[in-house]
This record gives sequence, C-alpha cells and structure tokens, in this order.
Amino acid sequence: MTTAVVKMRVGSYDDWKPVFDQARELRNKHGGRAHRVLQGVEDPNQITVITEWPSHEAARAFLSDPELREAMQRAGVSGQPEFWVGDETESVEY
Repeated sequence: MTTAVVKMRVGSYDDWKPVFDQARELRNKHGGRAHRVLQGVEDPNQITVITEWPSHEAARAFLSDPELREAMQRAGVSGQPEFWVGDETESVEY
C-alpha cells in the first residue's frame, strides 16, 4: 500500500472542507482507498491530508492531476503545498 501526504495552508478550514469533500470523485478516479484529515491544533488553517492508494503510480497520478490543482485553488489553499509519497513497510497498532 502507498500513502500520500499533503501539507497545506488554507484561508479557512470551513471553506476548504466542502471542496475537499467534492474532490472524492477525483480521488476515486485514481483508485484512492481512504483518507484522514488532520487540522493543526495551534493553527486550524494548517491542514495535512493522508490518503491511501493501491500503488505509488496511482498516488502520483492523483497528485499531478490538473483537477487537483484547480480544486486546491477553489478551496483557498495558499502557498505551495508539500507533497510526499511513501510505500508502507510496517504497520503496528498499540
């Protein structure tokens, strides 16, 4: 399994979240399996999204899709988001 992490700053979480929800179809189009949204404790407009993909090719296809950039603009993402993709090598629950 592959995980993609996107760290970004938004103008307003409340404005960003509906656009993120609408982008579910885009995530599905590329094979997205699950996501988690983390909101900064000290800065609620600092968002991290963690998504799970069947392969790193699927994750990279999603991250490079122009529709994602358009959605980010509509959602009020400011600055340059930080993207990271990694393959799972271990998962342990406590």
